[in-house]
Amino acid sequence: MVGAACADFRSSQAWALPAGPVVSGAHALCLDSPGKGATPGAAVTVAACSGTAGQRFRFAGGTFSPASGLCLTAGGKLSGGRVTPATCLGLPAQLWFPARASQLINVAAGMCLSDPAAGGAGTALVQQECCGEPGQVWALN
Repeated sequence: MVGAACADFRSSQAWALPAGPVVSGAHALCLDSPGKGATPGAAVTVAACSGTAGQRFRFAGGTFSPASGLCLTAGGKLSGGRVTPATCLGLPAQLWFPARASQLINVAAGMCLSDPAAGGAGTALVQQECCGEPGQVWALN
């Protein structure tokens, strides 16, 4: 069996990337978590890439963590739900996997990490149906 037998999220299959920027396909803006993502429930936005600590995210085991160590968490399972930092508990709402089209899909909702303004600096991120829009394309640098 190919598919499910290969992607069972065991620790032997987990991989990690060093902390760095996550860049949007819409105007090359970076994920930004003001205050280094230290406030649970605060908005995660896109902003001009500046290399600050709030723009350095670590991807490990399916979770994205800003400098604070909190995890990017999808709010609910509906389109438009906010994506905010929260205490890492290994919940499906905190797990993201990269798709072929450079999208980041939330495990719980099956929706994409999205900049709904497709390049509007300061826009709060949400989860939306995956449509391949530029605001749903991300590069892990």
